[in-house]
Amino acid sequence: MEGGLSAFGIARAVRPKWIPQISFGATLNIWEDGMYKNEWEERKFRKGFIEDQDGNILPYQADRSERYSFSGLNANFGFLWDVTGGLTIGGVFKTSFEADLKYKLWGETLQPGFDEFQPILHDEYQKIKMPPSYGIGAAYRFSDSFTMSLDVYRTEWDEFILTNSKGDEISPITGDFASNSDIEPTHQVRMGAEYI
Repeated sequence: MEGGLSAFGIARAVRPKWIPQISFGATLNIWEDGMYKNEWEERKFRKGFIEDQDGNILPYQADRSERYSFSGLNANFGFLWDVTGGLTIGGVFKTSFEADLKYKLWGETLQPGFDEFQPILHDEYQKIKMPPSYGIGAAYRFSDSFTMSLDVYRTEWDEFILTNSKGDEISPITGDFASNSDIEPTHQVRMGAEYI
């Protein structure tokens, strides 16, 4: 699989005069396939034999490529609070958003009963709902040369849903219908230290 996702971000941060210890920030992320190459491609090659209904063993071969391109818009909001001279607390919230997904399939296949390869070509427009996520963290500066930090982050993966052109809601994690998929949110806990 090859490809990647990139966003163009417009950010703004403010520190109110009446609360100089707290800063607020926001970023608008533009995930536009025309602006960046927001796509990924995967090639699948299969070769083997299959048995038909009469019990005959017949050759089968498929060479296919799939490409997805991604466009959407979301926002991130955050704050940073200088509680004391040494303790700082921060938080972030990344909004859920629905992105447009263009799907293209092409290639060729040799099916039992055919002497020549048959072309494969299929285009489809889909929607994908990206899940919201949020986190909070703290850092403590023990001295000018030593700081420690800890943060907790949660992603609501149960809200990660692909809607195909037929209107079926699929979990991209399980590949099954979203109603049949029991997906739980994930939590990340990170701790770090810096010594200068």
